[in-house]
Amino acid sequence: MSKRTERLAVWLAVVSSALVGLSACGANTDSATSNSHETSDDDTDDLPFVPSNDGGDAALPPSASCGNGKKEPGEQCDDGNGDDTDECTHLCRLAVCGDGILSLEEQCDDENVRSDDGCSSNCRDEYCGDGVRQQSEDCDDGNTVDRDDCTNHCESPRCGDGIVQSDEDCDDGNSVNCDACPNSCIRDECGDGVRGCGEECDDGNTVNTDACTNTCENARCGDGHVQPGEECDDGNTTDSDTCTNTCQQARCGDGIVQAGEACDDGNDVDCDGCPSTCVLSGCGDGIVACDEECDDGNVDNTDGCTTACTMAVCGDGLIQPLGADQLPGTHDDEQCDDGNASNTDTCTDVCEQARCGDGYVQPGERCDDGNDSNTDSCTDVCEQARCGDGYVQAGEECDDGNVSNTDSCTDVCEQARCGDGYVQPGEACDDGNWDPCDGCPSTCIHDSCGDGIVACGEECDDGNTNNADGCTNACSLTICGDGFVQAGEACDDGNSNNADGCTNQCRFPSCTDGGVPVAGCDVGAGN
Repeated sequence: MSKRTERLAVWLAVVSSALVGLSACGANTDSATSNSHETSDDDTDDLPFVPSNDGGDAALPPSASCGNGKKEPGEQCDDGNGDDTDECTHLCRLAVCGDGILSLEEQCDDENVRSDDGCSSNCRDEYCGDGVRQQSEDCDDGNTVDRDDCTNHCESPRCGDGIVQSDEDCDDGNSVNCDACPNSCIRDECGDGVRGCGEECDDGNTVNTDACTNTCENARCGDGHVQPGEECDDGNTTDSDTCTNTCQQARCGDGIVQAGEACDDGNDVDCDGCPSTCVLSGCGDGIVACDEECDDGNVDNTDGCTTACTMAVCGDGLIQPLGADQLPGTHDDEQCDDGNASNTDTCTDVCEQARCGDGYVQPGERCDDGNDSNTDSCTDVCEQARCGDGYVQAGEECDDGNVSNTDSCTDVCEQARCGDGYVQPGEACDDGNWDPCDGCPSTCIHDSCGDGIVACGEECDDGNTNNADGCTNACSLTICGDGFVQAGEACDDGNSNNADGCTNQCRFPSCTDGGVPVAGCDVGAGN
């Protein structure tokens, strides 16, 4: 216990004893009662200064004799010096926290007992790291450990703060997703099931015959892996070997001139310039015949004219990087061509590689709405929008992508608030209702007599220790007979004895009050 607390306890004991003495003396004559009342007025000089929350309780100016080393009326103390660092200030008032005078063991004193203003309610300096959470701080754990639940800047840890936490692989403190550390603070690896920067896909397995290879590339004809629907895949772009660019076994009649063939028009009609034996054909001689759409005299199927002397088109099974017009950057340039009109395989019907965001639902996708918006029903990773995906959708107040109910956003995507049933930082309780009398009030802070809030079971609560202001320290309204002299009362001895010097109406007895006879009065005469 500090010296100041000890002095206050002694003062309270003295006042309590004096009140008992005054009550006992109440049975004496009017003169004794009057003298006791005058002495009570003098004793108020010893009451300590009690600051208010707003700093409005300025101390009274010192008396002319303050500083003479003798305690005079109107002074609480007088140690004969002007030193404000001892227990008696230069104003002859007992030093207390909140009096605006830096004294004793105080680090600060801003003339109020509020916290969150730089000087706490117990006159200690407030700063990040003092273990007390201020309004401007997310947290304050009072230590210098940067990798726990509260950083040294009094902020809650998060991915992107530049501090590597236990659940992070890295944290470079920027928003660049494709540098050495992605925005998820988890390093991407091919095979981890998450499509990262530089990856066309990532299905998290080692199967090379599904839609995503072990190199995290979309499966396609020419990748060297035989996929369903392919007869072969030799991993090259040579169309004149035993496996074509459409991943079919080379044969006469496939429209591709192989070694040993003079022609191959892809049919078995012998009278069209190329017989069904693929010998002595006119296609490929550089002359467009009547049954030819084109004839460029070569066996290149990627130059706009196929080896069957037909114009290349999307869907012919031949990939035309420059399209039929052989011009780069035009609408008919092909990324792929699987020879079908299906939009649910790896190549769409406009000869583009299937991908999330193309508007077609591929294997491994829950949805695909063809845009990169994360606020509609389908996210930009082709997942159905849901509470907990980290994106705020229509009908959601928030979405922090986790299932924690002790942060600012609950697992039902509503902003945390008092009354939601979850105890948040700054709340002492939260029972999810507004009943103020069930043990947890609607403020989510436990009530106590003297906190300035009228709670269940209290008649009043003025937040101070003054028993003579209409509300007692027991949070009950003052009445005549409660033992405390209020405004409008001449006395209050706290009993129902009408003949002890203080009537039950809290008045001193007189000859004309019609009550108990008083010595010196002629009752018969009414005087």
